[in-house]
Amino acid sequence: MFDHLDRIEKQLAEAGIKHWEILCSRSLSTPVSYEYDKLKGMGYRETSGIGLRVIHEGRIGLASTSNPNRMTQLTEAALASAVYGEKATFEFPAQPTDGSVKIYDESVPALSGERLVQRGDGIIAAIKEKVPDVQVSVEFHPTVQQVNLRNSAGLNGNYETTGLAVSIEGILIEGDSILSVYDSHDSCRDDAPLEAMANRVVDRVSGARTLSDLSSGAYPVLFSPKAVASLLIAVQMGANGKLVQKGASPLTERIGERIVDSRISIHDDPLLEFQPASRPFDDEGVICRRNTVIEHGVLKGFLFDLQTAGRLGTVSTGSAGRGISDPPSPTWSNLVMEPGQNSVEDLIAGIKKGLFIDQVLGAGQSNLLMGEFSLNVNLGFLVENGEILGRVKNLMVAGNVYEALSNVEAFSREQEYRHGMLLPSILFGKLQVASRT
Repeated sequence: MFDHLDRIEKQLAEAGIKHWEILCSRSLSTPVSYEYDKLKGMGYRETSGIGLRVIHEGRIGLASTSNPNRMTQLTEAALASAVYGEKATFEFPAQPTDGSVKIYDESVPALSGERLVQRGDGIIAAIKEKVPDVQVSVEFHPTVQQVNLRNSAGLNGNYETTGLAVSIEGILIEGDSILSVYDSHDSCRDDAPLEAMANRVVDRVSGARTLSDLSSGAYPVLFSPKAVASLLIAVQMGANGKLVQKGASPLTERIGERIVDSRISIHDDPLLEFQPASRPFDDEGVICRRNTVIEHGVLKGFLFDLQTAGRLGTVSTGSAGRGISDPPSPTWSNLVMEPGQNSVEDLIAGIKKGLFIDQVLGAGQSNLLMGEFSLNVNLGFLVENGEILGRVKNLMVAGNVYEALSNVEAFSREQEYRHGMLLPSILFGKLQVASRT
């Protein structure tokens, strides 16, 4: 695909298109997966594509292709799209893409399928040695991606990134009950702590064999980083500049107000080293920077792409994300919540009677745009007098994200990177817990 970029530029010049942007991406992945203790497959997938965006007669046109034989139709399709496109409220950036962040590591492309199979076999053997009746699924997903972005204002930027996503799932079937315990790790490097991940799965499965009961009511609830990530989707949506521009965000017109606990600070940081969502510039060529969204509980700003920023009379925050065939939109990279002072063990020790939630289900069933959540507890444990007693089943927690984040007892000093977020554990003072038994 990269070989066709000069030809596309020539076609644009011949068509008299003065304002254009070309995004080209090539990705290679070689996944290895296990399902229920057995090797399922070793794959090889190469994908590439070109997205063309033009501004013609003041309107935006978009076209894309992953077929090298259709390059000649790309300019024509973009022009046809511009007839009905949005009015452009921006100009393509001319500044050089001199942003820099470490996101490539040679250890990832050096990984062979055979080596990953050896690791997968070792993980399964280690888990089943301690919990023989658990069925184990493992996935390794190494990737290498190349990105080139150029535009009519003279911008021509390139970067290459690597990624290794690892997931381990233990499934315990007892009668009609199915328990799924998982752990994951995402990085640009080959640095997954496989032994620790396997041990966490074993510990959670072992602890879940003992069952406890918790009646409906309001209790202190400790969320693991995995569970916290489900709540913070609401904050990501609320700070999305496009939703703000449309007036759909509950945070519209609230800049400068305290919206959560004063100990909470949340940033979007695309410059974290060796994190898969990091990048030197966004998908419109704007140099990336750390953006503060909430500082000491006060709403400080939103995330914008060029078009959304233009509509609101402000500037892009370097937050544009897009697929090859999609228009850019404001997108989070790495959401970072600042940690606290206590260890997770200290947080558990301080609970007289409450709930520790490690995994949840059902965030998509909630009205997260307005901050409302209703989450099924997929893996939770009763805590009494500072001790974890046993797994609780058939529970749901519900409330409002912003109210919950204003009723925080403490945060852990440990952080985990989960689903593009670097998060501590959070102990909420009281949340409504509903038992379905």
